[in-house]
Amino acid sequence: KLENEIQQLKNERDDAKNRLLLTIADYQNHVRRTRNEVSDARQHELFETAKKLVDVLDQFDRALEVDPSKVSGENLLKGLSMVRAQFLQVFERMGVKRIEAKPGDAFDPKLHEALLKQPAPAGVAVDHVAAQLQPGYIMADRTVRPVKVSVAQ
Repeated sequence: KLENEIQQLKNERDDAKNRLLLTIADYQNHVRRTRNEVSDARQHELFETAKKLVDVLDQFDRALEVDPSKVSGENLLKGLSMVRAQFLQVFERMGVKRIEAKPGDAFDPKLHEALLKQPAPAGVAVDHVAAQLQPGYIMADRTVRPVKVSVAQ
């Protein structure tokens, strides 16, 4: 009887060990598949972004191919404005939004990057935005690039 119990316990142990090894293998396969899926999703997003930007690049190429002697500076600027508008449309479809700062806005380190301090202009409180130096961009509530500002002191 004792030998039967021992053999039964060994069998249970071996079964438990085999189940554990299968569980570990399943988990490792799951981790590998998840990594591959995340990598594939990233690649897909990068591919889709590149597809959206190729049309804008084509427009820039067309502008660079124009014979300068046959186009006025005004028309060239109009063309560049159209390319810029197309670029902004691509950004909009991607969920990227331009953000601006006006003099007097409260300085927000999540949205603004202070490049310099300057004497406070009339009507602007200390430690508030004195001037915008460069616009910023956000995407899904994450700052892509902060608005570059000077801060009143």
